[in-house]
Amino acid sequence: MGGSGDMADGGLRSVVTSFSAVAKDSLWLLASFGLYWTWNLLFLLGPSFSAGGSLAIDDHVPLGFAILLTGSAVCFASAALCERYDRLASGRLFVPLQLTALLLGMICYQLGQVIAPSLAFSGARFAVRIAGSVLIGGGMALFCLEGARLFRAVGHRKTLYLGILSMFGGSTLAYLVTLSPPLLASCPMLLLPILMVYCQRRGFRQYPKPWLYIARPEPRRSIPRGFLIVTALQGIAMGGMFALLRSLGLPANHLANFIAFTIATGILVLTVLPRDLNFNNLIFRLGFPIMASGYFLISLIPGAPLAGNLLFYMGYCYLYLIICCLCVYLARIHRQSAIWVVGLGTGCLLAGQLLGEFAGSMLSEISSVGFATVMTFLYLLLATVLSGTDIAHGWGSVRLGTAEYLSLAMNSACEKLAVEFSLSDREKEVLLLLIRGRTRRYVSEQLNVSEETAKSHTGRIYAKLSVHSHTELVNLVEHYADSFTENPDAP
Repeated sequence: MGGSGDMADGGLRSVVTSFSAVAKDSLWLLASFGLYWTWNLLFLLGPSFSAGGSLAIDDHVPLGFAILLTGSAVCFASAALCERYDRLASGRLFVPLQLTALLLGMICYQLGQVIAPSLAFSGARFAVRIAGSVLIGGGMALFCLEGARLFRAVGHRKTLYLGILSMFGGSTLAYLVTLSPPLLASCPMLLLPILMVYCQRRGFRQYPKPWLYIARPEPRRSIPRGFLIVTALQGIAMGGMFALLRSLGLPANHLANFIAFTIATGILVLTVLPRDLNFNNLIFRLGFPIMASGYFLISLIPGAPLAGNLLFYMGYCYLYLIICCLCVYLARIHRQSAIWVVGLGTGCLLAGQLLGEFAGSMLSEISSVGFATVMTFLYLLLATVLSGTDIAHGWGSVRLGTAEYLSLAMNSACEKLAVEFSLSDREKEVLLLLIRGRTRRYVSEQLNVSEETAKSHTGRIYAKLSVHSHTELVNLVEHYADSFTENPDAP
């Protein structure tokens, strides 16, 4: 009994030590996204912004429409023109532009709150609010895109640790702010964007420029369709939930948001940190079903939607962090621009949320219970159908059967490891397949050997390289790949 307790204590100490080390190494990045979550919860998910998801302008034009549409457009444009975007983002005018968009947007939003909604002022009120929402949407998109560079630099495992800490810290701070008097609670809306951007730029100073801006030729890109479908479905689920809650008359609740975020981070610690980041299992066997359970609970108890809302947010937050890690994984393993991967993913997320808002608004008017029931079974079905999505192909982010499937650096790293650790020719073949995310079954079929033989080859590779999991294997190869890039220390 004592031995089990010691092992549990040792595991807990290890987790705490890992969190402390990551927080210390990336303090500015942690602070910037913690503040971002605070601002996001106070504004986009707060009662001041919505009565369930989208504030109305003159009772018919949703303010969230312009934010989502602008953010999605900026993300898609940045991804399509990522090289030009890099040149703009590395210039001196970019940070002032980013700050101006956020601050001016918030000022317009605050002005829109105080302008009298009379007939004489309705046009001015409409114009100010729309201008503010467009600026906020653009500024938010730029902040997330620039943050993606930093997360790519630290890697997907550290991104998970930082995401858990920033989500928990940000939601805690947001809830504490809401407990203060209304006048004081409104001050952070203007202060937080300044602090967010300041901490983000301080984070940029920790890394050499080549780590953040990919100036070298990249492998030929292909649209990651599987990945984009998942992000769009996540957005549709969120937009649909907003519309459903509006139809049921449930206002946004800061306490519920705080509880949902806290539980989601706890589930992440329990289900992800102790084992490999198996994206398929985490997304389709946990994230999607938890969100579907939130819809299901509302369909069962439509008169008390708060519990279903809380459960849905748990699943959404859980899924959001896993997808952030997946973005970093795809960007690093295939040496792609973070702007390309995150721009497409975030653009689809926001566009999906916009679609979910419209569809949910129309269907919820017909039957809120019916809409919640349909969404429940739809997402459970999608989780089953999509669970076979192949991470080995980057969910479509690389072309199959081309020499560019892995970057030259990754191939060179495998060759170097094979020589240094005396891998046989067959073990080297298995290593290349494993780095691509292949299963032992696929390895056995590809090499025309039994699964047991493929398992034996894998075990010998792990033993020779002193690794214990697929994640450790990928991290080791990435470390060796660094020496083949233009900058010896680049990720």
